[in-house]
This record gives sequence, C-alpha cells and structure tokens, in this order.
Amino acid sequence: MKSISFITFILFKTLTSGAGDLTESIRQFIDTKSVNSYYEINNEELLSGKALPLFYLNRIYAPAWFKHDTLDKNGYVLLNYIRNVGQQGLQPEDYHLYLIEKYIWQMLCSIPKNTTDMMRLDLLLTDAFMLLGSHLYYGKVDPEKEGSSWKIERKNTELRIDLKLEDALTRDDVSNELNMLAPKHRSYWMMKEELAFFLRLKLTGLTVKGALPVRSSAFLQSRGSYFKYDHAIIWYPVR
Repeated sequence: MKSISFITFILFKTLTSGAGDLTESIRQFIDTKSVNSYYEINNEELLSGKALPLFYLNRIYAPAWFKHDTLDKNGYVLLNYIRNVGQQGLQPEDYHLYLIEKYIWQMLCSIPKNTTDMMRLDLLLTDAFMLLGSHLYYGKVDPEKEGSSWKIERKNTELRIDLKLEDALTRDDVSNELNMLAPKHRSYWMMKEELAFFLRLKLTGLTVKGALPVRSSAFLQSRGSYFKYDHAIIWYPVR
C-alpha cells in the first residue's frame, strides 16, 4: 500500500513540477525587465507593450498556451491563423512566425522538454495574438501619418486585448476571436476573399485576364472604408 502511495506521489510531482517551473520561468522573464527597456526573444522585440505583463500578472504567471507541459490546440490554431494572415493583407513574419515554428519544432524533438524554450514559445504566441488582434482592430497603418488625405478616423474604444485573449483561451476559440476583431464591413470580407483567390493564383504562377500587379502598401477604397494590403506584391483586378 505504501509503495502504491509513493508511486502516486512521484507521478503527481512529475506532472506538476514542469508546470510550476514554466510559471516561474515566465515570472522571471516578465519581472526582470529593466526600466526603459523592452521585452525581446532571440533579438526579436515583443511589441504588445503593457498588455503583455498585465496579461501574465492577472494569470499569476501561469502559461497561456500549455497544459501539462504540452502545447494545447489553441497554439496550433494561432500558428495556422498566422500562416494564412496574408489573406488579410498582413505579413505572417510580423507575428513571430519563424520563431514560433522554431520553438514548436524544438519542443516536439526534445525529451525532456526545455522549460526555457516553452516559456519563450508561450510569450511569442501571446505577443503574436495581441499584436495581430490590434492590427485587425485598429489597422496596421497610422492614419495620422499615412491616411491624412483619406480622412481615416481612429477608433475611440480602447481595446483590452489581454481580456480578448483570455476569453479566446477560455472558450478555445482563438480563430473566431481574431475574426471578431477585424472590420465588420461586408466589403472588407469580400476583398479578403478576393485577395485570397489572387494570392492562390500567384502561388500557382497563373494570371488572370484583366488583372495587374499592385506594388506594396497599396490602398483599396470601398464604400467609405479603407484597408491597406501590405503584401510585397498582390494581384488586384482592373475595374
């Protein structure tokens, strides 16, 4: 009986010690940032600002994307969303795509798992969601600098992206939460579908009669709403 209890205790410690180590690793990363500096991982800056430490402080530094030292499905859903964000005129590499894929691969190949790598992956995914959500909600361009002649107005509502992320994780609905942050205009989603179609044509090397290449930072105007497709090259039909 004693041996069974001892084995149960060892198994419990094995399952829970990793989570504790990961939480402590996140806490140290968040709390040891010096004043007037910024968070970075592998020389890549984390850009979500004050929302990042606030999010983890409210979670008491518990990891957001791991369960029992295993990346949960929300992490893979976000990775897939980032890979396809070009369909919304954004650049996947702006959301830590390379580092996220790197640490996922290292995590899958490592036995035992490296706590530091898991901590970095958790933070990268969090920052990617926050940055991507902000870009979908506010837009990626500064309307005061690049949109003065377009009369683009800022949204007045302050976005609590940390709470949006918490809701998405609680409901296991990361993709839909990000979609809800995007513009609600029907014209936006029509252009998104059209852009996805022409990007697929570009990948296959095909062209369409009546289509022409558009250079980067091309603005598309539709029914009083303005969106920026920030691809190096996109295809858009001549009207």
